[in-house]
Amino acid sequence: MVGADTINTHGGRAYGDKAAALRALRRNIGRLPARVRSRLHLGEDDKVYTPADLLPSARTPACPLVYDVHHHRCLPTA
Repeated sequence: MVGADTINTHGGRAYGDKAAALRALRRNIGRLPARVRSRLHLGEDDKVYTPADLLPSARTPACPLVYDVHHHRCLPTA
């Protein structure tokens, strides 16, 4: 609708089980139409997910990780 080339989304909530939420994220990314998947980028957020948390999801399926220095300063990788 806005003519964007990319769709940047943040990790979001963990629902009490970060590992299970990340598995669901990978599974659901895989369910997206190829046209959407080819434009999708993942980014860390300021409360739950660090770049280290999201990197495996960014690799499978191929979905680039966008580093956000502001969010990293709020929630640094341990």
